[in-house]
Amino acid sequence: MLHKQNELKLVLWGAAGSLLAVLLVIVRWLLVGNFTFDFMVWNLFLAWLPLLFAAMAWRWWEKRPFSLLYTTLWLLFFPNAPYILTDFIHLRQRGGVPIWFDFLLLLAFALAGLYVGLLSLDWLHRLVAGENGRFLGWLFVLTTLSLSSFGVYMGRFWRWNSWDMLLRPTAVLTHLAHTLTDPANAQHTATATLLLTVILLISYAFFHFPQKARERETNL
Repeated sequence: MLHKQNELKLVLWGAAGSLLAVLLVIVRWLLVGNFTFDFMVWNLFLAWLPLLFAAMAWRWWEKRPFSLLYTTLWLLFFPNAPYILTDFIHLRQRGGVPIWFDFLLLLAFALAGLYVGLLSLDWLHRLVAGENGRFLGWLFVLTTLSLSSFGVYMGRFWRWNSWDMLLRPTAVLTHLAHTLTDPANAQHTATATLLLTVILLISYAFFHFPQKARERETNL
């Protein structure tokens, strides 16, 4: 179960990290007079949506239709959190700003987005494990991270968005069918998805197990 006071502290840490990232964008604007990385604010906003949907799933978990609805929305939007890790592709020397500043700016957004995403995964992991046992809980985590890694690939390389699965499902599925039938594309997709899944699984382990250890200490 969730301990509201502890979870609130974790949410506040995520909010503090997100605020720092946004402040760096503002500082950059003051230095050069343009919002070159303003799109990162939108990406970070999307990374927060899974946390909202995870909270709603917990709120309505006894009413299955509502819980299933919010869990589905969470799964659709969860890839937006790790997606920010791929925004380092935008890192290059830009006039008037040291590249190290832009690196730190992108790093702040990536860490904040990944943090709130992993926090939302931890909430639903506990929900699934509490209802179905530890094995199915971790199976849920692995399945989620695999699907989300594929979602990140779709966003970065194929430029699909989370809401396209809701608004244009036929177009998305048609594109997948045509693209993945090509062996070269399928191999590239599988390799990138597998590597990102491993990275996210390790990141989640570093996030999840310290939380469990602190909870055990609190309950002693």
